[in-house]
Amino acid sequence: SAAAEAGMRAGDVVLAIDGDPVARFTQMREAVEAAEGEPLSLRLWRAGAGELDVTLRPKLSDLPADGGGFEQRWLIGVTGGESFFAPQTRSAGPLEALSLGAMQTWGIITSSLTGMWAMISGQIGTCNLGGAISIAESTGQAASAGGANFLWWIAVLSAAIGFLNLLPIPVLDGGHLMFYTYEALRGRPPSDKALNLLTAIGMAAVLSLMVFGLTNDLFCP
Repeated sequence: SAAAEAGMRAGDVVLAIDGDPVARFTQMREAVEAAEGEPLSLRLWRAGAGELDVTLRPKLSDLPADGGGFEQRWLIGVTGGESFFAPQTRSAGPLEALSLGAMQTWGIITSSLTGMWAMISGQIGTCNLGGAISIAESTGQAASAGGANFLWWIAVLSAAIGFLNLLPIPVLDGGHLMFYTYEALRGRPPSDKALNLLTAIGMAAVLSLMVFGLTNDLFCP
């Protein structure tokens, strides 16, 4: 995010934007949207360090809209909060934890499907697809935010990769399941020529996706 790139940390308090005092989170959101991607100068207060200045540039992001679909908004990657209250956690029993885990996993899968279709249909930009560099950066940010956030990110990443691995693309596990299904229905496996051709197509598709994600990491804002 723009905030992380500028060196902002969890717990920082925004005092002013471009010299204008900030009393409410909505003021900061309005200032970010009004800047339309132009650099902003923020005066922060940080525990143990006092006041300091940072400069960041908002990034245009695609977010789910209330009525469905997606909308583009300028963001810097911060959320409002009350520093006077510490977050609370509640322990869940084994059955409840299993149910919650299944619900969260299903939510990740449906979000992945929605995002893929939105990119294919042109509702959101293809720059939303990241590669190895984006994954590494997000992992570092999650780790710096604490153990719970890091474990949550690992779970989200594992669920997303597991879902992609089950897509019916040759060279992936989903492709093998597709071939097994074909063999069960037809009573014989696909010919070697068909297997080789489909495997080559699947390999090309996977490599193209990896290169595309890496290109986005390097050149997308």
